[in-house]
Amino acid sequence: AKAAEHAGDRSLYNEIDPLHLPEVLSLIGQNHGRGELYLALSSSIMTLFSTINRQRCIQQEKEYHAAKAAEHAGDRSLYNEIDPLHLPEVLSLIGQNHGRGELYLALSSSIMTLFSTINRQRCIQQEKEYHAAKAAEHA
Repeated sequence: AKAAEHAGDRSLYNEIDPLHLPEVLSLIGQNHGRGELYLALSSSIMTLFSTINRQRCIQQEKEYHAAKAAEHAGDRSLYNEIDPLHLPEVLSLIGQNHGRGELYLALSSSIMTLFSTINRQRCIQQEKEYHAAKAAEHA
């Protein structure tokens, strides 16, 4: 009822304790609709940001990703399931986000899958054509 009385009054939402903000926003969304939820969120976002310890959040992200990598460490079957067509992008993301150790594990675990998609005869033919062309250039 208080929110309905103060519809459009941003100062009401600045008074919400940041620790209770998720629950309050959920209730506002359920009982007052998206418009009021947007107003509440946009009005209280600076209060919420002021309580965040950025360095701690970054550290928690690193710990989370390290734990995920450790959880799957040695789990080579995880990488065998990657679609070979997506393998280059997946390996790139693994290298960027999980480091060389995990990249090596992913690459060594998925290399046979990658080789299974290669047309070996066509590769040999292309190599022969390449070397024949190089030899013709120098003849």
